[in-house]
Amino acid sequence: MKAGDFCRLLLLAAIWGGSFLFMRVAAPAFGAINTAFLRVLFGFIGLVVILAVMRTPRDYQQKFGSSLLLGVINSGLPFLMYCLAARWLPAGYSAILNATTPLMGVVMGGLFFNEAVTLKKGLGVLTGLFGITLLTTTGSAESVPQLLAGVIACLVATGCYAVAGFLTRRWITERGGLDPNWSPLAASWVPRCSCCRSSFTHLRPKRRSIGRSRWSGCACWQSALSVPRGRISCISGLLPTSARCAA
Repeated sequence: MKAGDFCRLLLLAAIWGGSFLFMRVAAPAFGAINTAFLRVLFGFIGLVVILAVMRTPRDYQQKFGSSLLLGVINSGLPFLMYCLAARWLPAGYSAILNATTPLMGVVMGGLFFNEAVTLKKGLGVLTGLFGITLLTTTGSAESVPQLLAGVIACLVATGCYAVAGFLTRRWITERGGLDPNWSPLAASWVPRCSCCRSSFTHLRPKRRSIGRSRWSGCACWQSALSVPRGRISCISGLLPTSARCAA
C-alpha cells in the first residue's frame, strides 16, 4: 500500500470513529430517528454536490432497485441502531463494537451464505465474543439493561453491514458491477424517505420551553451536521482502487 493511500484510510478511520462522538451528543437531543434521518439527508446532499462537480454520468445499469434495498440494509437500519445505542452507550463503546463487523461477517456468512468457517475464523469469532463479554461486564455505563440494549443495537448494525456485504457481491458485483460513485447515492434514497414522515412529525418544535431548548442548542446542530456518513462515503469514493481493496 502506498503511503498516500494509507494516510487517506487513516483519515477515513478518524472521521468514521469521530461520528460516534457526534451521535452521542445529537441523539439524546434530537432523538434516534431524527438523528438517523439528518445523517442520511446531509450525506445525500453532500454526495449530490460532489457528483455534480465531478460530472459523473448517471447509469445504474438496471441495478437501481437493488441499490435501494441495499440502502435499507447498509444505511437505514445500521444508522438507526447506532443512534439508539448512542442514547445508552458511551461513544467509545459504539466505536469499538463497530469493529465487530468482520466477526459478524463470519457468522452471517456461515449461517446464511454458505461461507466456509475455518478454524482461524472460528477462533476469531470466539475472541471477539470474549471482548464483547469483557466490554459488557466492565466500564462506566449507567446500568446493565441499558448497556446490554446498546450492545445489541450495535451488533444488529454490524450484522446489517455484514449481510449487505454479501448481498452487494450477489446483486451488484456478480451482475457486472456498478459505478461506486452512484451506488451510495441510490442507497441513501430509501432510508431518507422512510424516515422522512416520522422525522418531520418529531421535528415540529413543541410550544413548551423544554421542547424549544432541545432544538436550539448550537452544539447539538453542530454534531448533527458532523454525523453524516455520506461525507465519509464521498471520501472513500475518492480513494484509489488499490487503497479500497487493501482495506
